Amino acid sequence: MGDMTKKYSIDTTDYQVGQDNIQKWGFDIHNPVFGISAFLVVLFVLLSLVFDPTVTRDALTSTKDAIINQFDSYFMLLANAFVIFCIILAFSPLGKIRLGGVKARPEHG
Repeated sequence: MGDMTKKYSIDTTDYQVGQDNIQKWGFDIHNPVFGISAFLVVLFVLLSLVFDPTVTRDALTSTKDAIINQFDSYFMLLANAFVIFCIILAFSPLGKIRLGGVKARPEHG
């Protein structure tokens, strides 16, 4: 195993998956991710309930249309760049790295 592989191996770190999570009421919550996401969901639901449905529909439709009109070419560029990056990564020496460690075997199939 190369030095780079040993340096970033799960076997050589003391990090445990979920060590920063909060456990309350039977849930295992990653605090920053859950807190921000829950706040945004509650905010949008409350705003949708407060305003008239036609106003909400028009606002969300105009927001969606503005995002599509502004970022459609950027999205296509990023999607194509990602596909090219994945192809390059697959055929480079990094494509031979086995996820899960050297002794990892597939669970299915």
